[in-house]
Amino acid sequence: MSLPTFPPFQIREDELSVGTRWRKWIQQLENLLTGMNIEADERKKALLIHYGGEEIFDLVDTFPDVQKSNFDALKTALTNHFTPKVNLVYESFKFRKMHQIQVESVDQFHVRLRRQAALCEFADLERELLSQMIEGVISSKLRKKALRDKVTLHQFLQEARNEELTNKQVGEIKEKSSEKQERHKTAVKQIHHEDYESDSDSAGVFQINTKKSIPTVTADLCSNQVKFIVDTGASVNILTKTSYDKMHKKLILRPDPIAIYGYSNSEKLDVLGRFTASIQCNGEKTQATFYVVQTPEKACNLLSATTFQELKIILFLNNVTISENLFEGFGKIKGIKIKLHIDEKVQPVAQKHRRIPYHIRKDTEAELKRLEEQDIIENVEGATPWVSPIVVIPKKTGGVRLCVGMRRANEAIKRERHPMPTLEEVEVCGGVRLCVDMRRANEAIKRERHPMPTLEEVINELNGSKFFSRLDTKQTFHQLELSEESRHITTFTTHVGLRRYKRLMFGINAAPELFQHHLNQILHDIQGATNYIDDVIIFGKTREEHDRNLQATLDRLHEREVKLNKDKCLFGAQKLTFLGHVFGEDGIHLEPQKIKCISEATAPTNVAAVRSFLGMMQYVSRFIRGYATITEPLRMLTKKTQPWTWGKPQQDAFDQLKSALTNAGVMSYFDPSKPTEIIVDASPCGLGAILT
Repeated sequence: MSLPTFPPFQIREDELSVGTRWRKWIQQLENLLTGMNIEADERKKALLIHYGGEEIFDLVDTFPDVQKSNFDALKTALTNHFTPKVNLVYESFKFRKMHQIQVESVDQFHVRLRRQAALCEFADLERELLSQMIEGVISSKLRKKALRDKVTLHQFLQEARNEELTNKQVGEIKEKSSEKQERHKTAVKQIHHEDYESDSDSAGVFQINTKKSIPTVTADLCSNQVKFIVDTGASVNILTKTSYDKMHKKLILRPDPIAIYGYSNSEKLDVLGRFTASIQCNGEKTQATFYVVQTPEKACNLLSATTFQELKIILFLNNVTISENLFEGFGKIKGIKIKLHIDEKVQPVAQKHRRIPYHIRKDTEAELKRLEEQDIIENVEGATPWVSPIVVIPKKTGGVRLCVGMRRANEAIKRERHPMPTLEEVEVCGGVRLCVDMRRANEAIKRERHPMPTLEEVINELNGSKFFSRLDTKQTFHQLELSEESRHITTFTTHVGLRRYKRLMFGINAAPELFQHHLNQILHDIQGATNYIDDVIIFGKTREEHDRNLQATLDRLHEREVKLNKDKCLFGAQKLTFLGHVFGEDGIHLEPQKIKCISEATAPTNVAAVRSFLGMMQYVSRFIRGYATITEPLRMLTKKTQPWTWGKPQQDAFDQLKSALTNAGVMSYFDPSKPTEIIVDASPCGLGAILT
């Protein structure tokens, strides 16, 4: 019978921590024995001595027979032997030095403190824990509240949980260290170090040895391309001797008294020395110290939390790395120049300049300067056939919004027709957008037809998905560069001269379709990713599948220099709100805000209001059983031959629709793998079908 490998216990490794290391080692051994289904006492005792190694064997040989008669007796004897080795002063010192780290939840910090406190033999454990929690917690708000109010440990933890939940609800993206440790519990090795010169506290480094996708980056270290594992728990940079030997340009190693231990097996790593050098990644550069260690051949290099933060690399979800460059700057998508198809038959129009009020001219100039600095607009010299006026709208928060009146210019633009959202595909309510009447301009547009996903297609794509991310592109249309021959059509007049756009702009009627098409082309070959104009949706049936799809999408966007709005991005959620619907593992239901908007609507007072209400209800009709029958009294009012009358049948239909919507349930996804049955029926006022 072949036995699994298990590290022997090193008694003389570090006598100060022998008790702690023994308790951890024996617990891991018992887990191994349980996993091997070994219950016979003699076998358990034999394996303890076998796995304990030569030092344990020699020690057990000195015990009297009564102390080694069975597994539990031998375990107790060994525990009693090592327990006196615990240094209470040293363990208490370590406890006082513990602080919450950035990626650690308050509950996790509490667990870590409680484990260390168990070694200190405190007389009042709860008071000591509360004191160190207040001292070591990151949140100064919690600390002030705890010092101001007399709170118990339980109350402090509850207040901390409430604060963390509130922060999450207002949209702060928090890395969840607890999730990371849970998902990779069997695959994580922690390395800590003790600096004997500075007496600094131990700090963690997570080394992930797993076949699953793990967060890695390739960085330039001394003109060498070196691959590192990135982890928020890392406190020091580790470079294996294998990687060091492969470097073309080596730096002299300086001796260092640092001691680095393997967390799971308590084996001290052989530190060969350290060096300080420049490291560069994604255009960012910093100086960092690296410790070269003698490790097994397959060991990985580790990048510390401090270093990857200085390189502006952020980490999310255990196995996804996100470059801060994705959120910096204003973006110009690489490899694309938009050519607008201008109908030369349309006579160019140079419209008159519209005077800008003096009190907002400085704000206007500042806005123009900002757009120039962002490479979005440029000065225009000489004659130009097309000139459009601008409308300057003061913002409530200060500053101005610059709008170019493109109504006449759009008449000459041949439009690329990428299908736009139908009534079913737009959000029912929530905010408004003022649109220019572009009917005349659309007559001159030659359309290119590119498909755009409908709501039904989005539903089918998300079928079965349990994890979701949504990425919001920054300044949307401005990320697409206009070709030189297309820029003249965007010329506009200001009180400081003529300007024109170098990027696609919101006033051009084909802009949404063009952006949808080109972003779709960038992502078309990535599994589990789709876009709806400026929103990119990533999904997966498992956490691993989602993370793999998200990483591929982020890498592609970074490669094509697409910029994102960090504050509007959603990562790794189990529910996704999109197009007025909430998608989740259990199915699809309406967004509560949409239900509220419709349920608070007042009764229509004319035919136009009835049409508007029915338009909103049509979008959510899939959630209302018998929709056609219920709406029949209202639809009758929209007929030209029907005189306006709002009586009991209409009011009842109106109220019934709102009630049905308020009580709407969850719709399941269509599963093509299951048997399909369609049941149809008809009535004088409607048709019905059930898909089961």
